[in-house]
Amino acid sequence: MTAGVVSARGRAVQEPSETPGQPGPYLYDLIQTDVSINPGNSEGPLLSMAGEVVGINTLGAGGAGQMAQGVGFAIAISTARQIADELAATVKVVHPYLGISYAALTRALVM
Repeated sequence: MTAGVVSARGRAVQEPSETPGQPGPYLYDLIQTDVSINPGNSEGPLLSMAGEVVGINTLGAGGAGQMAQGVGFAIAISTARQIADELAATVKVVHPYLGISYAALTRALVM
């Protein structure tokens, strides 16, 4: 067990990609904590001082070679519960997607 401090809620963080050169998926509504989450100790509960599960530890900040020491992220239990309920009811989770992208407006695009 590790004791820690929650330093932010509602964070969005991009996961590392399993495909080199491609961006990883984003995780939303995360709890930022000073608990180090290393490979092998993620997926455990983040507990309040009262012993209540408030999140699921999932990701340490940074990536290979750029790990930020002592910063970790947990999926908020309210988010995890919604996903678990949806999986139990439909065997899949549907995430909304707008299908749009953006680019910087340059003189060449204006002309």
